[in-house]
Amino acid sequence: MVKEYKKESVVELIEIFSKNKVAYFVDYQGLNVEKITALRRSLKQNNSEMKIFKNTLAILALKETKKEALAGAQAVLKGSTGIVFASEDPVASAKVLVDFLKENESFKIKGAILENSFIEAKLVRDIAALPSKDVLISKLLMLLNSPITGFVNVLQGNMRNFVYALTAIKDKKSV
Repeated sequence: MVKEYKKESVVELIEIFSKNKVAYFVDYQGLNVEKITALRRSLKQNNSEMKIFKNTLAILALKETKKEALAGAQAVLKGSTGIVFASEDPVASAKVLVDFLKENESFKIKGAILENSFIEAKLVRDIAALPSKDVLISKLLMLLNSPITGFVNVLQGNMRNFVYALTAIKDKKSV
């Protein structure tokens, strides 16, 4: 019975690791249920989720899916470890974790697997400092729109000057 449960957990972890872009490893020791629930709610709002598995099962699943990141992950998969998975925007979930870290001293970010490589906890903080996906898209659209706007203004400038010249001629003749 126990072996079947472990096999099911490993299969579930393999599926989760393979379909998500990022997995953050966090130490939740010292947090009460209320704080963990608040963290899970804020993660859920950003299309992320926190799951808790046995470290040995997570290592077995990583051997199957993310072999390149296995060495770094084995170093942090000790003690009470929660795994935060994000399928869409890794920056949003990193921001939630770093904000939660500022409010709770006992909470720690151990590291993460981004795509297929392991990154240290310091780099997770750097990821959280990046602008969100929506902000980056709006900046890109603004940059793409800028030359067109400038071109339209140049074309309007010639028309505007022509209208000013006609108005000046009209004013001169009406005097």
